[in-house]
Amino acid sequence: MYDLRCFVAVATRLNFTRAAGDLRTSTPPLSRRIRDMERVLKTQLFVRDTRRVALTAAGANLLPVAQKLLDQFEKLPEVVANNHQPRQSIICGIPPWLHPELGMRLTRLDEIYADRLTVVDRRCRSDETIASILRQDLTFGFTRPFTGNLALDSVVVHQEKIGAVLCKSRYGSRTSISLQELLRLDYVTDRRDSDTEYRHQLDNVLESAGILRRAQVAPGDHAAGAAAIRAGTAFATAPLSTAGSPGCNSTENVCLPIEDLTFTLATCLVWSKDLAENNQTARDVIDTAIALCRAPRALPRLVN
Repeated sequence: MYDLRCFVAVATRLNFTRAAGDLRTSTPPLSRRIRDMERVLKTQLFVRDTRRVALTAAGANLLPVAQKLLDQFEKLPEVVANNHQPRQSIICGIPPWLHPELGMRLTRLDEIYADRLTVVDRRCRSDETIASILRQDLTFGFTRPFTGNLALDSVVVHQEKIGAVLCKSRYGSRTSISLQELLRLDYVTDRRDSDTEYRHQLDNVLESAGILRRAQVAPGDHAAGAAAIRAGTAFATAPLSTAGSPGCNSTENVCLPIEDLTFTLATCLVWSKDLAENNQTARDVIDTAIALCRAPRALPRLVN
């Protein structure tokens, strides 16, 4: 089962270093685990080199199966301890980029339904979340943004402004930066991540303000992108609340508001219309999750 956990961690992050951090191990043993798994299965699960990590077709096929097996494994203690019929599981798709405040609010689901349901968090990117909800492997999940599917329903639960990630030694004394100033810098993007649609939308907004100079950095090459930002010749974009970007170090970079940018990043909670219409328990949990995510900062204690 640990091999499956390793595979899912890397498949979710598409980054061995971050996956190793999630698993509280180091990168070399994690890489060996994946190589051993590929050798046993006699197929390549990832395309990887010094610049990027991507799932192969076989890896993409394995991912939902591995996630389902891990979900079932998590239920074993409950099944063994309970002579009655196992409780219904509510599986929530949690992306790596989910705002920390939303993550904290969702922990209340465990408290609210502790005596009735098993709430399971599954790490997955936006595209995997949509596919899993359509298969009804997830009760609900989060995407950024939701582009529309007639079989699904969604509601915006969080919005945040986007900032420019810049060299701290050069821009650290600033409180904001204009679009015109950014147009003189190279633009570093990461099209490998879970926010592809969001980045397309943001790129369109930035390009409408002028011609963006794309940095000569391969997608997913975080080290080269971070080096260009440190040199003061490039910038990246990130939510202002997180003040960070893949491969960037907060001690070396600063995330500044962009004066002329009106773009707002929306996080949507998404669920299957069919599941919500035919499963009252799922509908209740979805409604509770929406209420928790959209509540004011001072959350009242909910009476069960």
